[in-house]
Amino acid sequence: MPFGLSNAPASFQRLMDLVLGRFDFVRIYLDDILVFSRSQEEHLRHLTLVFNAIREAGLTLAGDKCFIGLDSVTYLGHCFSAAGMSPDKAKVQVISSWPIPRTATDLRSFLGLAGYYRHFIPHFADRSKVLQQLQTACNKDDEKVADL
Repeated sequence: MPFGLSNAPASFQRLMDLVLGRFDFVRIYLDDILVFSRSQEEHLRHLTLVFNAIREAGLTLAGDKCFIGLDSVTYLGHCFSAAGMSPDKAKVQVISSWPIPRTATDLRSFLGLAGYYRHFIPHFADRSKVLQQLQTACNKDDEKVADL
C-alpha cells in the first residue's frame, strides 16, 4: 500500500480483518497479529491456519519480526500469558510516576492514559470523577488546574 494515503491504516486493518477475522484465536491491530492457544499442538494448528490464510491472500510476513511460541507477550500496552491479561508494567510505572497535572492539557493526557487501563482499576469512574469535573471546568487548554 502506498505511503501517505490518509485512509491507508483503515484500509489495511479492513484487509487484515477480512483475511484473519474468522479466527477466534487471533487478534489484529494493523500489522501486529497475536495468535493465542492453549497448548503447543493447538498453537501449531492455529499458526498453520493463519500462515495459509496470509499466503492465500497474497500477503507476506517479515520473519525477523515474528515471535513464535512465547509464554507471554506484551501487546498494545497489555501483557498476555497463561495467567490472563494484565497491564504492561512499564505503563503502570509511567502512570505511577506521572507528575501532578498543572494544566487542562496535562490533566486530559493523564486521564486518557489512566482511562485506557480502567478495566484494571476498581471503581475507576468513581475515582476519576473529581478529575473529570475539574477538566470540564477548565475553559482553556493552558488554564492552570490550580486556578479553579
